[in-house]
Amino acid sequence: MRHQGRLMAGLAVVAAAVLLHGAAAAQAPLRFTMVTTKHRGPQWSTAVAYPRFDGGSPLAALANRTIATREVADAVLFGQMAADHLKTLGPPPFPYYHDAGATVSLADPALISVYFDTEEYSGGAHPNQTYVAYTFGIVGGRPAVVTLQDLFRPGDDGPKTASGLLIARLRNNPDASFVRDGTVKSIDFTNNTGGFHVGATVFVVTPHAIAFLLAPYAVASYADGSFLVKIPFDEFGGRLNTQGPLRPVLP
Repeated sequence: MRHQGRLMAGLAVVAAAVLLHGAAAAQAPLRFTMVTTKHRGPQWSTAVAYPRFDGGSPLAALANRTIATREVADAVLFGQMAADHLKTLGPPPFPYYHDAGATVSLADPALISVYFDTEEYSGGAHPNQTYVAYTFGIVGGRPAVVTLQDLFRPGDDGPKTASGLLIARLRNNPDASFVRDGTVKSIDFTNNTGGFHVGATVFVVTPHAIAFLLAPYAVASYADGSFLVKIPFDEFGGRLNTQGPLRPVLP
């Protein structure tokens, strides 16, 4: 079963971010529709639900192209892997599956942020849960994929700052056992344009905070599930770049 229990309240806040931002910002939020693609084979299936942003701007076009291409490609690769496994290993005890669903945390004409919560089963004792996040904004005057460092002022080490704030928050969480016992002393950030490895986290932007998503095993055992940590902009101590991609949401 997907590790969503602890995230329910936090995810509801992130999922509602578009509505909050629409009320707070001068510009209306970008509209989007959810697109679902499904494929099925003998003993395997894939499903991907992703947003398609309206408006036709270069930024929306970049987001649509990047998200659709990479998420659908991941599902196709999973299907190919599942078919290969079936040929060599025979029927699995449970059908293989890849289920990816998107949450849009921000849909501003100048800043888009989306994350995917993906659950996969390809054998073993339990499914695996991963996060991939995409943020698109204006970097150097052009639409671009936004990295964590892009959110910070030149000269500030963004990942180091974020890691320190996250570790401080997680030390107060009784379920973050790897942090509390000293096994995990810093947070590693995966490339926000895709890719995943155990122990890494991703980020999304909301109207008032940067939210970090940590999959199982990142800071605790699988049984302790996933973690969502939201850090308000003002807790970064002025290190965020007010003239960078965050300009649409920073005060």
